[in-house]
Amino acid sequence: MNAPRMLREVLSNLFKKPATVVALHGVPVPPGFRGAPYLERPAECVGCALCSKDCPAGCIEMTEFDGRKLPVFLLDRCAFCAQCADSCPRKVIKMAPDWEEAVFQRKDLRREPGSKHVA
Repeated sequence: MNAPRMLREVLSNLFKKPATVVALHGVPVPPGFRGAPYLERPAECVGCALCSKDCPAGCIEMTEFDGRKLPVFLLDRCAFCAQCADSCPRKVIKMAPDWEEAVFQRKDLRREPGSKHVA
């Protein structure tokens, strides 16, 4: 059958260099790149919930922190559209320059105020 041909292909590829790139760390992101949203300055957020109301994906929950309602971003639902950053009247929501959001557990895609956005 095709076993000898397949075996020949496998053996010939054993001694070649890999065709894939391990990672792209250090590659600059282009201007206007929309990574994950995060709260840049939690102290300046007024808790108006406009970001939560305007989010088309419903990925922002208003949760109480230190007696104030602040946005929590659920990145497993996020479409990275930047509508939350555009609708924020205080401009405290920014889009991170991160492009790699791979995690092992879904709970790690929850961004709370004050959490570090860069992986």
